[in-house]
Amino acid sequence: MAKNKVSEWSATAANNTDIASIDIAEGCAPSGINNAIRELMAQVKDMQTGADGDNFVVGGNLSVTGTSILTGAVTATAGVTGNLTGNVTGNVTGNVTGNVSGSAATATTATKATNIAGGGAGQVPYNSAADTTAFLAAGTSGQFLKSNGTSAPSWANTITADTAKASTSGTSVEFTGIPAGVKRVTIMLNGVSTNGTSNYQVQVGISSGFTTSGYLGSSADGPSLASTGFTTGFGLRTGSASAVVHGSMVLTNITGNVWVASGNFARSDATVFILSAGGISLGGALDRIRLTTSNGTDAFDAGSVNILYE
Repeated sequence: MAKNKVSEWSATAANNTDIASIDIAEGCAPSGINNAIRELMAQVKDMQTGADGDNFVVGGNLSVTGTSILTGAVTATAGVTGNLTGNVTGNVTGNVTGNVSGSAATATTATKATNIAGGGAGQVPYNSAADTTAFLAAGTSGQFLKSNGTSAPSWANTITADTAKASTSGTSVEFTGIPAGVKRVTIMLNGVSTNGTSNYQVQVGISSGFTTSGYLGSSADGPSLASTGFTTGFGLRTGSASAVVHGSMVLTNITGNVWVASGNFARSDATVFILSAGGISLGGALDRIRLTTSNGTDAFDAGSVNILYE
């Protein structure tokens, strides 16, 4: 067989008796050697430029100091380690170690890169409805990631406890700085009492201050189940200077800035329970809550108060 390219050469030296049908066997014409060298140089050049279409196998490590231009498919059975720059089109399968920069919009696998360029600290990448990489802005400390089905994910709040405050003086116990996005607030009373007979009430508010009107609801106490309506707060019917109150009220955001409340309490100084419920439409996002008295002058003299929000 005429040896017209490098892949047709033999690894056994004695079998290489021609090149492109030029005789180079023992006893060949001297002119054949000149012609054979010229043909050899041409075939090596065709191999270097790829004109011969031969495969090229490297048995050891391949080190490239310049730029590699790959026009065909690349198969890396042992993986690719390092940085890839430029555009990646087609499917990316397997693990990617290092940074991938450039356009990866046409990649179809769920994992496009270990580190994805374009995101900021604390941001979370996700696949958008347009099948492109988008980023969810960083949340606040203590939040967790919430799935919204095929829509973009969002951050949700965990249950956060404030610091309990003593209700042993003053006419109110206040908590401010409740973060935006909170959907439920619980206010808890433990052994709370006052020096007067005014009923207790829970008031909420926005950044401009506490809301003191517009409440709809009432409170009843047992065993008589006598009830009182309240419009200046979510009421707790106590009506006794000796009342020592325990329990909690849960406020839930029903829609927009509309909140509803439900409270269950009991007195430890007597066999009396207290029920409370109501609603309020605020003029903005709730960010504060307080326990006070209906007349605003009776002072607290025992117990403690705390809140949870989520």
